[in-house]
Amino acid sequence: MKKKEAGTIIPFAIRIFFSIFITTAAIYSGDHWKGLLFDYAITQIVPYEGGYWFATGNSGALRYDLASQQWFRYNKDNGFFNQNHTINDMKIMLNKVWFATNYGIYTCTITGSGWQQHLLPGGYMPNWIRGFDTHADTVWIAAFTGLHIYAQSTGQFTFFDISLPGNYQTSYTTTIAASDSFVWIGTDDGVFRYDCSKPLSDPAARAYFGKANGFDTASDLVMCRTITIGESGVWFGLEEYTPSTSPNYCLGGLFYKQGEHWESYDQSNGLTAPGIHFIRIFENHLYAALFHYVNGVNFDGAGLLEMDLATGDLRILNSENWHVETDNIRAFYCSNGDTLIGTEEGLYTNHLAIRDMKPFDEPACFAVRNLGAGSVEVRIAPVHLATEYALFYGSDPHQLSDTLILAASQDTIELPYPQETIYFKAAGMNENGFGPVTRDLLACVISPSDNPILLVQAFHKEIAENTYNYVIQYGEAIYHHGFGFDSVTDQILTVDSLLLNEYEAVNWIAGADQESLNETSKSAIRRFLENGGKLFISGSQIIENISGTGADPTFFNSYLKAVWKKSNTATYLVNPVDGSSFAGLGDLEYGNGDEAAYPVSRPDGFRPVSGAIPNLLYADRDSATYGSAGLQYIGLFGDSSEEGALVYLGFPFETIYPEAHRFTVMGRILSFFDFEVTSIENDEQLSRFELKQNYPNPFNAATMIEYELSEQSEVQLIIWDIGGNRVRQWNFPNQNAGYHRLRW
Repeated sequence: MKKKEAGTIIPFAIRIFFSIFITTAAIYSGDHWKGLLFDYAITQIVPYEGGYWFATGNSGALRYDLASQQWFRYNKDNGFFNQNHTINDMKIMLNKVWFATNYGIYTCTITGSGWQQHLLPGGYMPNWIRGFDTHADTVWIAAFTGLHIYAQSTGQFTFFDISLPGNYQTSYTTTIAASDSFVWIGTDDGVFRYDCSKPLSDPAARAYFGKANGFDTASDLVMCRTITIGESGVWFGLEEYTPSTSPNYCLGGLFYKQGEHWESYDQSNGLTAPGIHFIRIFENHLYAALFHYVNGVNFDGAGLLEMDLATGDLRILNSENWHVETDNIRAFYCSNGDTLIGTEEGLYTNHLAIRDMKPFDEPACFAVRNLGAGSVEVRIAPVHLATEYALFYGSDPHQLSDTLILAASQDTIELPYPQETIYFKAAGMNENGFGPVTRDLLACVISPSDNPILLVQAFHKEIAENTYNYVIQYGEAIYHHGFGFDSVTDQILTVDSLLLNEYEAVNWIAGADQESLNETSKSAIRRFLENGGKLFISGSQIIENISGTGADPTFFNSYLKAVWKKSNTATYLVNPVDGSSFAGLGDLEYGNGDEAAYPVSRPDGFRPVSGAIPNLLYADRDSATYGSAGLQYIGLFGDSSEEGALVYLGFPFETIYPEAHRFTVMGRILSFFDFEVTSIENDEQLSRFELKQNYPNPFNAATMIEYELSEQSEVQLIIWDIGGNRVRQWNFPNQNAGYHRLRW
């Protein structure tokens, strides 16, 4: 290559004309340039068959799938990275994607599955990974404390000390570039070249290049930031780091080595800044991102250097003369006329198939409220990147057949559903599509006037059994007794802490989630009960709030009127307590068997205090040891002079089965809260024999047969098939009055 000395460069005006002609074929093709991903600093772009991987400055990795035109995020927030998701280098090697981070190496498959973290021994500093490359079946890794090599055949990492005696800066490796014959290793002071035909442990295998033998610079140190191997030689980009205490620490520069011949480029011969982020070569053109440091800490971009490798002509592409609206260039890729430019302010591209992101997050909170006369108020937490909101709704909770597009996250809609329960989900959206739909299903009754009851969905624990739709069981049980309800997710209380006080009663769906009562929720419940509100709360593991992170025994004792007894009562049958609101009911089953909404783990046992009384006990469990399964209370809360009411169950209400029993329990609770329930089912009111519908029906392995007796009786049960043949018979000569069940 022809050496370009200062003062002999082709005049800039001439180079502009020539470079425009060249770059039309290189990175200017296409008329549809667009800016995307403005929330991300794009620092690496790596293509794969079917899409692209993108590394970001401090937000993990992104992947774009061309076939589905979908973006995928991989970061610390969604569990793919652990301590840190700053990516210093990213490459596809050994059929995996490799990520160099400030705390170790991550790998995954080309399509983003099978994530693994690899930590080198020695703690934090050896795991500050700055770059890597592959040679044969090994990966060469530049870490802050030296060189490591990963052998695919053994799966082992091996450390090599390649530093020069007396120069500790050469132990700080920064970047790797490998060819068939040589591996180039950048450090904080110079570059090593390793001859792959010799053992690495042999000092003769390594050659060192520093200020004395190649890097002609006034810098105190030769801090190599990037290395790129070309067809005829090797390119080196140096760091610019010039703190006020040491202004010549590293002055940057672009260097080229071909055989024994060296060339250098800096501000004296064409560069607008001496710092080099990266070097890429495409179709006989070199591209290097330029920067300079400000105050020795931050940097300002200075555009993209374009060099014609055939002629040596230079051009600086910047926000004034090309499609990219910033000078802070961090990544570059071009192929077949499709160009992708990563910047500190996002991605610029002319690739028609790459669309911007649709919203990534589901709404953080959600609320639906009946206003009467067919009007429903909808509140959806604003979603990042959303310009509109989709509301999915219908009378069938399992198939929301209707959709409304809302221009704002809070709106009032009109629904033609008189006196009916309507179910809802929501999602943010923009011109690129819908974001994730809320997992939580909400509902409200469309009634002529305000609904008196609020359902709060607070069961968000990510377990396989959680369907996030337990407003169905609560809502059906309430509506069965003729009352309307609205519903919200508990996160809405962060923006409307007084919401509970607008309702006569609140049903709190805690499920099996020890996090279902956070500080915001507790504060809202305190105010609600102190203002005379009526709270029904049920769930297992609530008791763990008093012993786990954020323990609050005072709230548990003073507002749930309970003292911890047992965090796992290990039974799924409860008995009503005489003299309580559940007196006269038969035994109740929950959380176990095919009919339960989900299997319940660790039901809570507690002792009622401060005037509360037990209303349910765990069957075959000593209450002195295991406590109660439920309690009820009417009286004062906190320092208030106004009476409130509480029903608390130590297991999830939604798991009570069959449905008729769940309805009965809700009726008793509403009656305790002074709602005028016209029909309260009671075993003692039964005046005849009643054979209930077996469940499940149809069935496969087994079904449950239930019946009730008004008095002590002799019972004979016979199963007939459709042909009139007797299949099975049971004879019970003396059964007591009440509820009975038989599994067959």
